[in-house]
Amino acid sequence: MDIFDDVLFPKFLQYFTSIPSFILDPILLTADGFIRANAIYSSGVDHIRFGKHYNPSLNTSWVAILICGTLCGCGGDLWEFTFQLASPKWTFCTPPAFLNPTHDMKMSFITTLFYALTTSDIQLPIMSFTPLLDIDQGRALATHVFIGLNLIKLKDPTHLRYSQDTKNIENKDKVQ
Repeated sequence: MDIFDDVLFPKFLQYFTSIPSFILDPILLTADGFIRANAIYSSGVDHIRFGKHYNPSLNTSWVAILICGTLCGCGGDLWEFTFQLASPKWTFCTPPAFLNPTHDMKMSFITTLFYALTTSDIQLPIMSFTPLLDIDQGRALATHVFIGLNLIKLKDPTHLRYSQDTKNIENKDKVQ
């Protein structure tokens, strides 16, 4: 059974599909932006910076911060390709999306970089910088940055993947 079958969720599906897209799209994009920004700073950047790792130098690794933050903001598809989770033997490899970054991946990277730069102590051989924002301010601003970048998708509806999925489901229902 498909999760969108009328048998499982008849009232919810009827109500959900009756909401006009000009109302529903900004609401869903804002919620998506909030959740994904939260994943970037809590599971990605801050987990690397403040986590207890076997190698303490990992806490200051900008490569680890940027990769983990970007992966956390991109979602499950990228994780599956990165670690080959669908295959019997898991490996770490470069996902195809890294070779041709999508809009979502660019948003995740920009937000990760923004949050990390504005809330980290940066130590260079020549000089050092103190954080511009405290953690809470950085999180709030990173959330707004990600939501703003996510709302850009309203200008180009081809970036709205769930609307394409809904059209596929509607077409599938018409065929049956």
